Amino acid sequence: MKKDKGNVMSIFPGVFTIVAVAMMLVFYIGWMGNVAKNDEVRQVGREYILAMETEGRMSSSMESAMRSELSAKGLKNIDLSGTTTSDVGYGNEIFLCVKGDLEVETYSTNGFFRLVRGSDTIPIEIRLASTAKH
Repeated sequence: MKKDKGNVMSIFPGVFTIVAVAMMLVFYIGWMGNVAKNDEVRQVGREYILAMETEGRMSSSMESAMRSELSAKGLKNIDLSGTTTSDVGYGNEIFLCVKGDLEVETYSTNGFFRLVRGSDTIPIEIRLASTAKH
């Protein structure tokens, strides 16, 4: 029984598939990280609308604390115009409007097997409403 001569090209499809799946996995993990970051920013908004319910408005100390939390999460150019800042009284609606640019990570390919990691900003807008309960 004679051994057949091997060919390097016979393993190429398998290696190519492994590399392609690894690249897709990196893209997916990066995308999920950006989704989680977006959810964290929205959670900050939810926490502050609940605090605004009990106070009946957004105070200046609450605003500065919210701005610092959002900045720590990667939100830039924060705009809170449209947010209720004066006392509305029990049972009336209060609004929280947050606009800004969220820093996210991007991944792309440069050439055939070279991954390039970068960053970009995407616009984000949070609009929440509730009833004052103070």
